[in-house]
Amino acid sequence: MDWSYSSQITIKNGKVVSLRYPAYEDAAELREYINRIVAENTRILLDHTVTLEEEQAYVSSFLANMNKDDAIKLFAVCDGQIVGAADIRRQPFKQRHVGLFGISISKDFRGMGLGRELMNVLMKRAKEVMGLEMIILSVNAENEAARALYKSMGFLESGVTPKAFLQDGTYEDQVSMYKML
Repeated sequence: MDWSYSSQITIKNGKVVSLRYPAYEDAAELREYINRIVAENTRILLDHTVTLEEEQAYVSSFLANMNKDDAIKLFAVCDGQIVGAADIRRQPFKQRHVGLFGISISKDFRGMGLGRELMNVLMKRAKEVMGLEMIILSVNAENEAARALYKSMGFLESGVTPKAFLQDGTYEDQVSMYKML
């Protein structure tokens, strides 16, 4: 893995955001970031806040997978705080050419072009560094903004799983999408 990657972008609100790979030392800041996202009660899979120990274990495991070229993660950092994170994880066995995509963006940075930029850079790196040929993702059917973003980036819907997501006591559908790289 080429660990030297980093870049800077200016998003729609005029702020400069750095995109970079994670480091073990990011665990505490990542914990703060993800717990802010969980507190918003957004439509992400994680449904509880995490401890520092849990986040340190997660970061260690993710970095080990990056070292094996089985995963890639980028952070978006503004004014010293993580404001976005996106990753792709290689699927196992006969699906090693496929990566599973995930993303989250801080509330104040949504709609600023940051998600699109993170996705573009991450998919390019996944193809170049990991040799992936396809990206898949799942999104809550009610998350219209995310679905619109994914469609605008060339993702196609491949199916719907009814009642696969429990949000505030209500079951919601999950949409599967894919894109060839």
